[in-house]
Amino acid sequence: MHLRDPLAEMAAYNRLLQRVVIGAMRRQVAAHLIPALLAAGARDGLCDALSEYDITRIINDMQITIGNVVDSPELRDQIRAAWGKVDLFNLHEQKNLIEQVVAAHRLPISIPAINVFAQNPYLTIAREEFVSRNVALIKSLPADTFGQIEQTIKAGIDQGKRASTIATDLQERLDVSASRARLIARDQVLKHNGELSSVRQQAAGITHFTWYTSLDQRVRPSHKALQGQVYAWAEPPTVDGETAVPGQPIQCRCNAIPFFG
Repeated sequence: MHLRDPLAEMAAYNRLLQRVVIGAMRRQVAAHLIPALLAAGARDGLCDALSEYDITRIINDMQITIGNVVDSPELRDQIRAAWGKVDLFNLHEQKNLIEQVVAAHRLPISIPAINVFAQNPYLTIAREEFVSRNVALIKSLPADTFGQIEQTIKAGIDQGKRASTIATDLQERLDVSASRARLIARDQVLKHNGELSSVRQQAAGITHFTWYTSLDQRVRPSHKALQGQVYAWAEPPTVDGETAVPGQPIQCRCNAIPFFG
C-alpha cells in the first residue's frame, strides 16, 4: 500500500507560523525588550535598575501588538488557505487509496460511484473547526511565551545576571516557542488529514476502515497494536484512553484504509 504523509503541507503551515507569529514575537523582543535590558545595564552590565513595573509594561505592550496579529482576519484567511492545501492533498490521496484497494482486491466496484470529489457540507464545517482550533493554539503561543519571558527577566535580575546574558536567555526562550510552533503545524496537519479522510470515506458510503500504521520504529506501541484491525467509522477504537481515528492522536501518522467487507 503506497501512502504519503502531507509533508509539504506541514512545511508550508510551519513557515506561516514561523513568519507571522514567531517572527512577530522576535521583532517585538528585539525592538523593545533587548534595548531596555541593554540600556539598564549600560553602566555596569547589570540591569537591576529595570523595575518590575517597566518589565511588565513593556511586555503588556508587546502582547497587545501580537494580539492584534493573531486576532486579525488576515491570519484567519491564511489559516483557511493552509486548510485548503491539506484538503487538496487529502482529496487526491483518498482517490488514489481507493483505487489501490479496489485494484488489489479485484473488487467489482466502479470508482466513479465512490465519489470523493463530491461536494460535502461537512467539509465547510471541518474547515471552520480547523480555523477556530488553530487560532486558539496560535493565541496560546505568545501568551505562554511572554509569560515565560517575564519570568526569565525577573529571575535573571534576581540572580545578578548581566544584561547580555539575559538577552541570550530570551533568544533561547523564543527558540523553544519556534519548536512548539513546528509541533503545532505538524500535529494539526496530520490531525486534519485524518479528519478529512473520515469525512470523505463516509460520504462515499464506506462504513469501515482498516487501521494502517507507518510501519516504522516511530510507531507507538498502542498504535502498532491496531495495525490491520478493522473498525466501523461509527465505532472507532480507544487509543491511549481516548476514542480516536487514524491521524487524530497527537502527531499520529497512521491512515484509514477503506474496508469493503
